Amino acid sequence: MAQYKTSLSLLVTVLALSACGGGGDSSPTQTSDVTPTTTPASYRLAETYQLPYKYHIGNSVFVDGNKLLFAGGESGEPNGARHDGHPAYATSAYILDLDTDTLTEYQTKGKSGHAMSSGAIASGIDEPKVIKLAPNKYAITGGFQYTTTAFVLDHNNKSIQSYDTDIQVTDNSGLNTTSFFADSAGVAVLDNGDFALFGFNNGLFGMDTIARFDANNSLSFSQANAVLTKARGKADAYALTDGRILLVGGWDGSADLSEGSATRRAEIYDSAADTIQRVADYPIPKFQGQHSGSSPLSDGKVCVGKYTYLIAEDRWEKGCEATQTLQTDFHPDGYKAMLIAETTDGRLVYQEITSETDPYDDACKCKPYKTGTEVYVFEKNGS
Repeated sequence: MAQYKTSLSLLVTVLALSACGGGGDSSPTQTSDVTPTTTPASYRLAETYQLPYKYHIGNSVFVDGNKLLFAGGESGEPNGARHDGHPAYATSAYILDLDTDTLTEYQTKGKSGHAMSSGAIASGIDEPKVIKLAPNKYAITGGFQYTTTAFVLDHNNKSIQSYDTDIQVTDNSGLNTTSFFADSAGVAVLDNGDFALFGFNNGLFGMDTIARFDANNSLSFSQANAVLTKARGKADAYALTDGRILLVGGWDGSADLSEGSATRRAEIYDSAADTIQRVADYPIPKFQGQHSGSSPLSDGKVCVGKYTYLIAEDRWEKGCEATQTLQTDFHPDGYKAMLIAETTDGRLVYQEITSETDPYDDACKCKPYKTGTEVYVFEKNGS
């Protein structure tokens, strides 16, 4: 039986966004392109979706049941304030519902606290972190050029709201007061449905500040009493099954964003008591990677990267059962794709790793993408 390709272009007409940022749904167009024959064993390629932006593997794609949330990404077009030489980042997030085959767009323009563009609209979001607050409700944090905005996307009522961090902190020099930059903070949901941002960097120094967002009442940020045991940005934050938050690694605070500035520091934040406790260091220096191969387990373990933390014993052991990263060369043009998720109904979702670019463009000072990321959905043969 012939297999067909479903092509969804996010560049087609989308219903006008509401004032609070919500978007409309659109339906994919059907084509009769024959799919490639090389597929994962016992699976067949059911659908291919064409997205407008280049999405990074990892944090930029969040899977919830049979829904895919794409946030951030490189648009290859000038939008918002930015420095020369940087790519332009996407200013929309999209939810693709595989059950209804519909797409919803949400705008994610935030404010920048950078000294050169303070208060200006930032040029989208780069590699955000996405966490689930409630059914069909998500927090999106991250940004570009020191973004001071976080977003709460409510897919139930097709809306998105932006919230400024509104916290001023003095850095380690004692001379510079800065806004809380959400783009370099770890983030995790708290057991009451609120969320917290952990540490950040102001471009010169690491900060130990924890910012808590009240998602149920005041809808605003406040500074926690607890502080990180080591000032840093880009820490990974994982919600444990008992409601506490495990914080691992990060960028130790130097202005040099490199592997050499990564730290092994690990600690646990108790949101109910608003206290923090240092625990056994991660076995190797770790710099970012949240939501990539990490999962709390019910038997008192949590997988982080290539290691498992045994909570009761306060120690790390090699090996992580939650890490399942596979690659395939099935793409007809020879591009690589990576398995990013298995949906609730057993479908496999692959994301393209590479995308072609046009020549350098003086107008945007970038290499625009010819096409954005393609997403491939496989289903079991006979289903």
